[in-house]
Amino acid sequence: MANKSKDENKLQGYDPAQFRRMTAIFVVLSLLNIGAVQMAFMRSGYGLYHAESALSHIAQVQQNVQTVSEKSLDMLVHKEEDITAKRDMININEAFEKIKTESKDYTDINLESIDPKLRDSFSDAESKIEAYKKALEDFNDEFAEKMEVSGEELDAYLNTIETKYSNNIEPLKDAAEEAVNKTFDAQNKATYDFFVRCAQQFLFVLIFLLVTLTIGIIGIKKMKKNAKVAAEAIRAEHLKAEKSREKSISIAYTNIVTSFRNRYGLEMDLDAKVKVEDISIALFKILSYDNVSERYGRSTADEYVLTISKALKKTFGDVADIYSTDNDEFCFVFKDVLDENGETDVILPIARTISHKVELDSASLQCLAAGCYYNCVPGTHSSCNTLLLKMDKAMSIAKQKTLSNGQNVVINVNNL
Repeated sequence: MANKSKDENKLQGYDPAQFRRMTAIFVVLSLLNIGAVQMAFMRSGYGLYHAESALSHIAQVQQNVQTVSEKSLDMLVHKEEDITAKRDMININEAFEKIKTESKDYTDINLESIDPKLRDSFSDAESKIEAYKKALEDFNDEFAEKMEVSGEELDAYLNTIETKYSNNIEPLKDAAEEAVNKTFDAQNKATYDFFVRCAQQFLFVLIFLLVTLTIGIIGIKKMKKNAKVAAEAIRAEHLKAEKSREKSISIAYTNIVTSFRNRYGLEMDLDAKVKVEDISIALFKILSYDNVSERYGRSTADEYVLTISKALKKTFGDVADIYSTDNDEFCFVFKDVLDENGETDVILPIARTISHKVELDSASLQCLAAGCYYNCVPGTHSSCNTLLLKMDKAMSIAKQKTLSNGQNVVINVNNL
């Protein structure tokens, strides 16, 4: 009985509440510890987000600086191709706009919290990019102005353009690229150092969090690298496909000899306009063109048409969109509707330009020009095809009169 009573007293002395209290304290402390770690990680994660965002923005700046350099070099390679050079100028301007946007986003970040040296480094890069931009804009403006002229002046300029680029642009390009690359490397290193500091702060709390985080970061970096490689491959294929598509479309809608858009390009441009807009349009044909081709050969005939095309573009390119609807036929869609003086001020000068004597190495050529012009109101025609059909009938009359009179004849379709 005594032993039984002692065992009962021991059992009675066993107080499970103390263990419950210890458990409760441990749980509370653990929860507080977890909460503190979570809050710290949230604050550090916020900083890491900005560091990664800053790295992304400076990478975009670096990429667009590289794009500017690539497009400027491409422009030099294709210096004799107006369309390619102008497209490169547009791409250069777009790249500089992206640089401006990404630069603002980058400087809006609290860079001092990542690395106090970043802002000064980027300011230096920004000033060199601005100098590069100004010099390249001046260079492109001069290039664009020279593209509007032809002959010996243009040839002389093209012969010096590479030297001007090397002397005036390339040093600024190299300086800008070097400064941006330096900032990118500093940002990349600062981002990494920021992460290391955060990791060290929590090493004394939970070492396994650092291990987990390290594994996670390594995995993220690997995934990022793989995703970047895949994205770059997709981007390269996309750009290649886009360039191929643009080239195919350009070839399909362009007359190779004159570089004007062809009849299909005219139909694409006018099918919708003819239904809703007032349009002034003129059609001109070089008479006896076939005789030129038969007598002097197709190359001479092409050179003859090209010379006329350049003269038309130089004189009338500002007042009308010019199309080569056939080897010996030009169509003019005027940017403004012709008034009562249009025939004297514009139409007849076009005919005179076409029939002007052309001196070539192989021959001296001059052909008569027959033409017609039409002020078309909306709804008169359902498509460009029916509009051209009406003008072709007028052209037939103009050709007959030209051959009969021995001089240029232009007919007003509205009077038929």
